[in-house]
Amino acid sequence: MFVCSWGLIEILYMRWDFSSPFSSLGIVLGGYPQLIQWYQFTGVTGGSLWILSINFLLYNSISSIVFSNPKRGRLTWRFIFVFLMPVFLSSFFYLFKKGKIEVRNVRVFSFGSSEDEITIWQSVRLFFENVDTNKYVDYNVLPELIVSLNNQKVESQNNLVYLRELACNSQTNSVFILGVDLFAWQNQQVLAVSIACNKIQQRNKELLVPFGERIPLSGVLSKLQIINEKKPYPYISSQNGDEVFCQGEDKFHVSVCFESFFENHVAKYLNDEVGAIFVIAREPFVYNRHYRDLTLLLTRVQAITFQKDIARSSWIGVSCIVKANGQVVNSIYDENQIIESEIDFSKGISFYGKYGVYVNHICLLLLFLIFCFLSIYSNFNNRSR
Repeated sequence: MFVCSWGLIEILYMRWDFSSPFSSLGIVLGGYPQLIQWYQFTGVTGGSLWILSINFLLYNSISSIVFSNPKRGRLTWRFIFVFLMPVFLSSFFYLFKKGKIEVRNVRVFSFGSSEDEITIWQSVRLFFENVDTNKYVDYNVLPELIVSLNNQKVESQNNLVYLRELACNSQTNSVFILGVDLFAWQNQQVLAVSIACNKIQQRNKELLVPFGERIPLSGVLSKLQIINEKKPYPYISSQNGDEVFCQGEDKFHVSVCFESFFENHVAKYLNDEVGAIFVIAREPFVYNRHYRDLTLLLTRVQAITFQKDIARSSWIGVSCIVKANGQVVNSIYDENQIIESEIDFSKGISFYGKYGVYVNHICLLLLFLIFCFLSIYSNFNNRSR
């Protein structure tokens, strides 16, 4: 009951108005991808349940040995089974990857806290003036909020026009992925944008950061006159735009910063045709080792959960390229640097991405109710005797 209760609380905590992406115990296993390939079936909550179950069985096994419990052999074997079975399964999935895979070349831009919007674009233009035009790169990924539209259309802003010209002049037909900030009518809206020669795609950011971009429960609290809902430049979030971006035969999901930490949210945008995940971010935490480590762990967990390569570009925060099995190709934090690597565009979707958000949570709730019933039934029988 305790283990199931913990899992249900984690699930609820990921979905309420004060939701935190760092609330799951299973994140800590992100540093050991060889052990958690089965996250593709259970998500990060499965890791939390595994850790708690091992602790529970280990405690009872030791206790039974110390107090000479006749059931100690049975408890010991249960502990060994629960510990080793997921490890064996994970090792198998780690070594063998199924599905059709196509390789793409990706360039990830990272910028540190010392940069502002002007210096970032100076660096970008300088880079492309000197870059080898014969070098094949499919996708250039830049961070979130490096363009302020100021009520302009995406296709009209100078820096974005420049990127489109680069895409059209490039022999490789590169795609540029980045985040922009639309400021209009006293509101701000963060957009994920994909720029290619033949088209521009965009999607509004859906999950806003509590207190940073929105006030949790602001509608209820404003009616109770506890807070004033108005902010100088409030963020808005509406569900519109291209849910899945595409370029030729490639389909990919672009997740904006805070959104990328929530597996239930990312799963909404994935299907059998989506080949990779790109993350664009701007993070306020400078020289915060705890946040840096958690961000990288979560990125690795998401790659394993959805069995997709992830390329993450950040201004100030963590920029990295992570393979579908959780291996980190390269990772940097709060630096001006460019990462280039190959990533896999793999067709298909993991069990969790397709069904797990619903199936696993329903199963966990049913288990909790069954254990409650058995506990009540056991107590009733004991009292009857």
